[in-house]
Amino acid sequence: MFVGRAAELDAMLSCAAEAVSGRARVAWVEGEAGMGKTTLVRQLLARLPAGFTVVRAEADELASDIPYAVAAQLGPVRAAEPFRAGLELLNVFSRRQKKGPVAVLVEDLHWADLASRQALLAAGRRLGDDRVLLLVTSRPAAQAGDGWERFAGDQERCLRITLGALSAQEVASLALGLGVRLARGDAERLHAHTGGHALHVRALLREVDRARLTGLDGGLPAPRSLASMTVARIAEEPAPARDLASALAVLNQQVPLAVAARWRASASRPPRLSGCWPPGW
Repeated sequence: MFVGRAAELDAMLSCAAEAVSGRARVAWVEGEAGMGKTTLVRQLLARLPAGFTVVRAEADELASDIPYAVAAQLGPVRAAEPFRAGLELLNVFSRRQKKGPVAVLVEDLHWADLASRQALLAAGRRLGDDRVLLLVTSRPAAQAGDGWERFAGDQERCLRITLGALSAQEVASLALGLGVRLARGDAERLHAHTGGHALHVRALLREVDRARLTGLDGGLPAPRSLASMTVARIAEEPAPARDLASALAVLNQQVPLAVAARWRASASRPPRLSGCWPPGW
């Protein structure tokens, strides 16, 4: 299912049209995890004009310390310096575009090794009268300090798209596409519970029965997939962080950090005989 993002998709298709005519374009798609970056890019690839060749590379957080782990997925990289490696990538793109326009997709640049990031930036800066569309997905602020931030802000060469939350109407449309018809109030309730986070909405629509989604059976739970991932991530944190997470889980509401810290400090001491728990509340 694909809902919303119509303006963003149209803008990216315009970039593809420019690439077909011989003016290279770069599209930078940023958003928090689960906001739909991959879904948007897949929609674009499915709608590219005929004749496009698609070349893909995907960064892996476990390979972020391996030089050129990402760049080498796009073509052979023999140079030791990122700038020269970027020129090698340009040659790869040049050879491919002889057969038609080329879409180069690099996913999750925030996890890419530094050498690949620099090589890709060097290549992106030197795209000119090329039939190339360079697509990059990343989380916000992940490019700070390596030159991508300034390049992504250059509107002449780069289309920058920031994906935010879905609207309540888009949540209703997504639910309908997945076979769940929600009344306006139920869609707004689901939107408020998830903050319009696309992946969160999808997970609840798939895991929660209709009675709970329509407000007939209590509140909405956390998706099983999200709960499992959260517990696993918390388990990797230091003890103070785990204690703070436990305090927030017990409080079960948004509170200032100082309040959660006070509860944690109080809970770590034996209860007073007065029965005041936490002390002073």
